[in-house]
Amino acid sequence: MEFTINKDNYKQFVRKDKFLVIDDEFLKNNSLQNCSKLIVKDVKDNQLLLYVSKVNLPKTRLEVNDCKFTVISIEDSTIDEVIFNTVEVNEPIEENFSLFKVFVDNSKLKYLWFYYCKLYNGIIVRKNTEIESLSINDTLIDRSFTFLNSKCKTITVESSNVCEISIDRNDYPKENGKTEVDTINIFRTEGLKNIKIWEALFKKIHIHKIILNKTNKLNDHNNEIYIRIPDGNKEVEEIKITESSINSKTVIVFDNAEHLKIFDSNLGEVFLNYWHIGNLLLSNCKFGNSIYFGRSNQIKTINKLLIENCSFDNIFNMSSIWLKEEAFFRGLVFNKYPSFFYHNAIDENCKTDFQYSNLQNLVFQDIDFRYFSFKEFDITNVEFRDCSWISERKFFVDRNIVIDDNENVNEIEDLLKVKDIYSKLKISAEKSSDFINRGKFYISEQEVKRKIHRKKGDLIEFWLMGFHKTISSYGENFKKPLFFALCSTVCFAFAFLFTGFYVGDALVKYEFAFQPSNILKTLNDLQYSIIYSFKNILPFQVSSNFYLHTDISLSTTQTLELTQRIINLVLATSFTAAFIKYLRK
Repeated sequence: MEFTINKDNYKQFVRKDKFLVIDDEFLKNNSLQNCSKLIVKDVKDNQLLLYVSKVNLPKTRLEVNDCKFTVISIEDSTIDEVIFNTVEVNEPIEENFSLFKVFVDNSKLKYLWFYYCKLYNGIIVRKNTEIESLSINDTLIDRSFTFLNSKCKTITVESSNVCEISIDRNDYPKENGKTEVDTINIFRTEGLKNIKIWEALFKKIHIHKIILNKTNKLNDHNNEIYIRIPDGNKEVEEIKITESSINSKTVIVFDNAEHLKIFDSNLGEVFLNYWHIGNLLLSNCKFGNSIYFGRSNQIKTINKLLIENCSFDNIFNMSSIWLKEEAFFRGLVFNKYPSFFYHNAIDENCKTDFQYSNLQNLVFQDIDFRYFSFKEFDITNVEFRDCSWISERKFFVDRNIVIDDNENVNEIEDLLKVKDIYSKLKISAEKSSDFINRGKFYISEQEVKRKIHRKKGDLIEFWLMGFHKTISSYGENFKKPLFFALCSTVCFAFAFLFTGFYVGDALVKYEFAFQPSNILKTLNDLQYSIIYSFKNILPFQVSSNFYLHTDISLSTTQTLELTQRIINLVLATSFTAAFIKYLRK
């Protein structure tokens, strides 16, 4: 059964000259309790109010087509489908201003759809209304669309011009109000000044092809996207922003989300505040203002992170995050110094990739790089502060190593890549005046060069670098030359006892024999021998009348003396170079 109210017959149903009421009385008077479709069409009266009150029509479709009213209200009703098509709701000029003119209160609807409508004073759904599907398509809402303390499976706003979207919860008129929406879709919508989803429970939200421009008007102080999930709620399945232009602030606050995706969009300032994200994707985006990945004083976790082909015009701040499985930063540009990757933990089994990213202006601070791969990481202009590295100490040689430098790297091409990593880390540390880590990376770079020479068969270079490593740790340890100079002095002192030298006019020369009565004399001569040996540490020639000297006839002693002088010259040079580096640290 179908019943139609149109411009020809509607006046007989009007009460008090201004109310078109559909209630139990109307249904009984017209025998419409089992009506399958109730149609209101072509009723255009700016003074008329349409009220649907306290009706129980669980199998009825209510259609309102090509109509104009001053108010529409649905309250305390159960209806299968409610469809508004080309409906205009406008406040007469002589009446006082009122925010809303379309109300849905305490009702149960399977479908509530608006097509090609003009709702100049906004629409509000409230008071524990339950709807399966609410859809607003190609509709103008001059003020606010508000969904308050109600439930809905799917809300869709598409191809519309809406000033404000508010999906909210409050404690008025009753405490502990609750708003629950499974899926929120906001597609191809213009004219937006504000999207507010506050304390609403939802599973999915998708914002697609919207334009939200920044305004400096004082009455537009809420010019932003603000999404907040109640504390302790169940996990959000997906938050997605795609192909949108949002020049004002975007704030997203939640505890747990399985997916957070933003791609092909231009955004202004972005604040993310969360505890856990399963998968975070930022792709092909431009951030015109700062972006903050949560508070720096709380530890957060992200299982899989992919940020690719994005540019950041202002501060990029990613801090206090535990990256568990994947952390990919590909094709990024940071235009503001300093941008921070600060106090983040990279899990041992986490895959990392900074391929094709220009990391100039990015500061890595307080990061543990023990499980971090630098293979596809251009660190030419990167700054490191207070970072942790894999430390290795062998044979009094301290150095920093990266995970890419391991026993399985044997090919010359791979070794050259590892050497390049150490070289860039060394340069970065030097730019930051971190000369301690600069020296440790320099040692690692030389170690890899030594391996390359061995692989190429350049034995002379290999042995020379080995000698340099032994006597001074490639010029980074000034204590080693001092130690070897001391060892050289003692060893040559013993040798001079047997090759001979003069103390004044007395010749001191020993042969291998043991006489207990000569022990004191031997110790005294050893003392002179050590003094004679110390003389050869001097990098210049001394007079033959020096306290201890050789004689032309003692050729073996002269040969040892020349050898010791050469050794001490090398050690003195190494000590000087290493000590100067030490003073810079």
